[in-house]
Amino acid sequence: MIVIDAPLLSVLPFVSVLDAYPLWMNMVHRAEVSKDCIDEWNVELRARVGPLARSKRLLMKRTTSEVAANGDTAKVVFERAESDGRQHAQWVLTIDLTTAEPSASTRVDVELFYGGALWTGGILERVLADNIRSGHDRLCQVVKAKIS
Repeated sequence: MIVIDAPLLSVLPFVSVLDAYPLWMNMVHRAEVSKDCIDEWNVELRARVGPLARSKRLLMKRTTSEVAANGDTAKVVFERAESDGRQHAQWVLTIDLTTAEPSASTRVDVELFYGGALWTGGILERVLADNIRSGHDRLCQVVKAKIS
């Protein structure tokens, strides 16, 4: 959870489309809109552990994109949506935005659920957590630069 000193509608563009994530999340190496659907992205994740690097390619689909009528809350959910007919580990990214006090601030809650085994356990889990923490700081910077 972070609070960004910016209105919700200024933060939303940076979390509601995955092709904006490489601007602020180091782990998202590349994210391109799918040629088949504007709500799908081909995403490449990269994480480095010392001299080793892990890379993962995913097809992610935005399954939820809601903004409350009063503009005080928003929710965006992306889920893995591979189309190759094989069974894949589940990835679900949920972003909840809430207008915070003072009312020109936005609380951003990000949850990443991963249902597989490759990115869990020990070192890779810590690398993932570190990337998320540094991403929070960069998201603040990117949003503030945009509204300045």
